Amino acid sequence: MKIPMNIKFLIGGAVVTPILLLIVAGYFIKKGDGKLLAYKFNGRVDSVRYSDHSVSVPNVTGPFVTIKGKTYHLFYHTWNFGYKIQKGDSIIKNENTLVVTLIKKSGKKFVYGGD
Repeated sequence: MKIPMNIKFLIGGAVVTPILLLIVAGYFIKKGDGKLLAYKFNGRVDSVRYSDHSVSVPNVTGPFVTIKGKTYHLFYHTWNFGYKIQKGDSIIKNENTLVVTLIKKSGKKFVYGGD
């Protein structure tokens, strides 16, 4: 029995498309991790803002914090800050690591690590 060409094309597309999607997703994940690894900050939080998406799905996109006039998007899923970061807290992250230390105004310290 001969398989029609259009069916072969559909089967090929069904196999190739998921593979391409995985490759593209992997590229963007690595690119995002590289951006996060390059972040380096140590100072008081001037302001913090959570995206509108965090209302329906808590902290999916992570907070935007401004430290010494520069804004950082802390979107890494493993940190899971929730809504703990507030204006006046101190936050520390060294370059080439995914470990973030949050020091609350009360002095309580939280350490968030990435894998």
